[in-house]
Amino acid sequence: MNLNPMAWLNIVSFVAAGACILAIGVRGLVQKKPFMTSARVIMWSLFVCFIPVLVYTVTPLLNPKEMNGGENPYWLVFRNGFMVFLFVSVIWGQYQGYMAFGITKKMLCEAIEHTLSQQKIEYKESPYVYRLTDIGADLVVVSAGWFGIAQIHVVQKQHRPVLNQIAGSMQEYFKRPSSQANYDSFVIYTIIGIATIIIALVFSIQNASGF
Repeated sequence: MNLNPMAWLNIVSFVAAGACILAIGVRGLVQKKPFMTSARVIMWSLFVCFIPVLVYTVTPLLNPKEMNGGENPYWLVFRNGFMVFLFVSVIWGQYQGYMAFGITKKMLCEAIEHTLSQQKIEYKESPYVYRLTDIGADLVVVSAGWFGIAQIHVVQKQHRPVLNQIAGSMQEYFKRPSSQANYDSFVIYTIIGIATIIIALVFSIQNASGF
């Protein structure tokens, strides 16, 4: 295919992102159980989509003569780099703790409360936060039950080992025979993943054919 390097990079990035989404859906459909993973894994998957942006950030320095409008290439690199830095900072702050897939809000609450009781951790429940009174930690829970996804993390960094234990116990809870996944959400992930890959491939064929 006669594509320039940036076009290839865009295609590969979107195929990789689609593959990550597809992997979530297929795993859920095969196992038929909710599961948890580190939020950082999802974060790095998102970064894959923005690799072309990172490359574009430095292209003004590589081809300064091709810049239109006579803009200073160093200014463009600074501006683009600053925007990428802001994006990375926001994503880094947002994707903490663990992500749960294929859950409902009721199932999530049951898993958390079962885990805290099993580990004999006293808590006080309020909207979006479980106050772990024994250790003075705040377990934040954000969910979108209709999409089968949730995120949990602790506000206090020193209590991350406790979060790891809670997430591990929740994963075991989800593996129980009685646990039922939000099956529709895995179907949605699978469709989105396949659609993303197909769109990237169609784009590459159209560009190669000159349409």
